[in-house]
Amino acid sequence: MACELMSQRLQRMVWIFSLLFACLILCVGGRRLAHFERSVRAQNGENGRDSSIQATTNVSTAPADFQSRCHAPDVVKCVGFDSENEILPFLAADGNGVYRGALDRMVHSSGAGSLRFEIPSISGQNSSGAWTSGLGANFGPGRTLYVQFRERFSPEFLKSDFQGNGWKQVIFHMGHKTCGSIELTTQNSYGRGFPEMYTDCGSRSFVADLHNGDFLFERGDYNCHRSKPTASSCAYYHANEWMTFYYEVKLGSWGRPESSIKAWVAYEGAPYRQFIDERKYRLDFDSSPLDTYNAVTFTPYNTGKPTTPHPLAFVWYDELIVSNRPIAAPAAGQ
Repeated sequence: MACELMSQRLQRMVWIFSLLFACLILCVGGRRLAHFERSVRAQNGENGRDSSIQATTNVSTAPADFQSRCHAPDVVKCVGFDSENEILPFLAADGNGVYRGALDRMVHSSGAGSLRFEIPSISGQNSSGAWTSGLGANFGPGRTLYVQFRERFSPEFLKSDFQGNGWKQVIFHMGHKTCGSIELTTQNSYGRGFPEMYTDCGSRSFVADLHNGDFLFERGDYNCHRSKPTASSCAYYHANEWMTFYYEVKLGSWGRPESSIKAWVAYEGAPYRQFIDERKYRLDFDSSPLDTYNAVTFTPYNTGKPTTPHPLAFVWYDELIVSNRPIAAPAAGQ
């Protein structure tokens, strides 16, 4: 009987020591795991935001730069084009009902992807469809709209003679109406090779008549003369680099010369240079004084483009930011 009691006591002691040892292992392991998680968070710079985005910070300074601009005060819209969810729901098809916009995971300015449009070798004016989304707010009289995005062009896109009125880059507009009084379009007009702007379906361009037989297609840091366009006086597009486009639109009363439209462009590693400087400009509403700018469209649409064969071409978009305040430029070298 005494032996049985002793045996039971020994079994209980072994069971208690096993339990204590297991608890010790779990506590030490848990502390190590917590320390490991804290280290990973510190390396990735997690601060309550998406860790999948923050994890890219260590790879390049470009994503960190974009993230800091994206999360700046008064930013109302920010799109990194890093997933299909940011692209596919906002696409429109080309003239044949085919979707030519797609996520490109190989070519991007930052993050994990960009928006790419394909321009087929045989295609008409609506060669590639479009990407349209809201601006994140309604911009009407008394407000100022700031927009920044990056765009990249394949050599074939810049070298091909597409004919037509020239391919578009971006349109600021209202709803799904991209041609109207509530419209500001940037376009490579008639394939000249540099950006120009217009409103009212093209009936009013920002080209300045110098009344001496000459015209200014661009004004600001660039003063691009029709009589003598040069690489130093005109903001020519560059192939295979991410160009940054930046806009400031101050909206005055509709129908009065109280608005201003300014636009800048920057090549990779270079500062902004202004190419549009319209002051005391009259902007009109479309159908109601309550109209606002509330949408943005990216598209290479080229009115009047024939189906004459040309090389397959591509254009990419990345890092869209819309704000109520000025937006910082991308970091030098990006």
